[in-house]
Amino acid sequence: MSKVRVVNFEPTSKGENTHLYTIENNSGASVTLCDLGASVVSIKVPDKNGSIRDVVLGYEHIDGYEFDGTYFGATVGRCCGRIAYGKFTLNGEDYQLSVNNGSNHLHGGFNSFSRKIWL
Repeated sequence: MSKVRVVNFEPTSKGENTHLYTIENNSGASVTLCDLGASVVSIKVPDKNGSIRDVVLGYEHIDGYEFDGTYFGATVGRCCGRIAYGKFTLNGEDYQLSVNNGSNHLHGGFNSFSRKIWL
C-alpha cells in the first residue's frame, strides 16, 4: 500500500507557498515532487544491499529550484531546448519569443512551466 505525504516547503521570492508531495511504497522507495515547476526533488530506491539511496540531484531550498538555470528536476516548456534568437516560422507565420539564454529562447523562456506553481 502506497502512502502520500504533503508538507509545506518554503515560500518563493514572490511569497508564493510551496509544498513537497512524497509518495512512498512498501519497499521504502519514494518520489518527492515540489509544486514549483512540478519538480522532481527526490527519488529514493533500495540499492542492491537494500539501503535506500536518493538518485536525484536536487536542492535543499526553494531558491535552488527558483533561480538556478540548470532546471534540475523541473518540468520545462512550453518547449524544451533552445530556439535560436527566439524566432521560428510556423505555417508561413513568423513568431518572436522572449530570449532568456543569451540570444536564445530556452525551455519556455521567462514564463517557463518550471517557474509556475502546479497544484
